[in-house]
Amino acid sequence: MKQNRVVMFVDAPVKGKVFKKLVRDHGEDGALALYEQSVKHLKAELAGDDRWSFTFAVTPGSQAHNPLWGQTTAIPTMRGNRGNKIVNILVNMMPGNVLIIDAHCPFVTKVDVNEAFEALLDHDVVFGANNVGGFWGMGMKRDPLPLDPFKNIDWRGDSILKKVLSNLRHDRKVKMLSERKVIETKGAVEEFRTLVGADAE
Repeated sequence: MKQNRVVMFVDAPVKGKVFKKLVRDHGEDGALALYEQSVKHLKAELAGDDRWSFTFAVTPGSQAHNPLWGQTTAIPTMRGNRGNKIVNILVNMMPGNVLIIDAHCPFVTKVDVNEAFEALLDHDVVFGANNVGGFWGMGMKRDPLPLDPFKNIDWRGDSILKKVLSNLRHDRKVKMLSERKVIETKGAVEEFRTLVGADAE
C-alpha cells in the first residue's frame, strides 16, 4: 500500500558536532541542548499524524538506536554526501511519496508537510527553501524512480537550492513551499525558544 512518508535527517547528538554555528554563543553543551530540543519539537509536531508515516534517517548509521529517537522508527543513512543520502532514501523507501526534512529547521509544521504532499498530487517535485540558500524539505514523485538532481553540488557552499533546481530536467513540474528558518543566529534561537517556551542556555 502506498503511503505518504516523512523522513527527517538527523545527526547523532554529539557535543561539538551539531549546531556548530551556535557553539560560539552557546557553548558545545548549549548547542547540543538546542539541537536535541529541535529534534524533539519536530518529532512532537510531525510524528503520529495518520496522513503520513514518520521516520528518522540517522548519520552515522551506527547511532540509529540512540535514545533521542525514542520509539520512533530510525534507519541508517548510507555513506557519502547529503545528495547520496537523499537519493538512497528516495530509491529504497517503501512505496509512496516521500518528503525529506531537516532537523535544523524546527519551524516546520503539519501545515507545511500537508501542503507538500498535496502539491505532489500534481507536481513532480516540491522544495521548501530555508533562509540561507538551502532547503528545509524536498519531496519527489518516485514512479518512475527519480533522476538525481544532486550531482556536483557543494553542500558546504552557497545557493544550494538554486544549484539543485538547475540540475532538474526542464520538464519537471516544481512547487515551491513556504520558506522556513534554520537555527544559526541569535534571533532564530530566541524565536525558537519562544515557540517552545524554552529557557535553556
